[in-house]
Amino acid sequence: MKAMRVVGLALLWLVTVLASLTFAKAGYGKFADAAGWQHWFQRWGFTPWFATVIGVIELGGAALLLVPRLAHFAAAVLMAVMLGALYTVTTNETDLSRVDPVINMVLVGIVLVARWPRRRWRPDSTPR
Repeated sequence: MKAMRVVGLALLWLVTVLASLTFAKAGYGKFADAAGWQHWFQRWGFTPWFATVIGVIELGGAALLLVPRLAHFAAAVLMAVMLGALYTVTTNETDLSRVDPVINMVLVGIVLVARWPRRRWRPDSTPR
């Protein structure tokens, strides 16, 4: 039983690191090719500075995924970003793939479910 727990935790960390690296690369790309991304965001109907905001969210989320106590929060935020990305590439003419946001959503979805806090509020546990 303990061996399965260790294997499960190792797999969770593998998925977490993979997701973190993926989002770090995407976030960094928003700064490395800022003019290109700003052009695309403007073409999709967003203001150009929104590319920078998304880059900051992706970089911050990539870092927070590696903190177990905050990973569920980061995963939820990154899931929302990927839902927006999927909607954008589906409804606009672009060379970007629809597969990438889906793969990223699967990765952060695994982290979200696995790192979700297990503590439950119970009425008898409230201080009096």
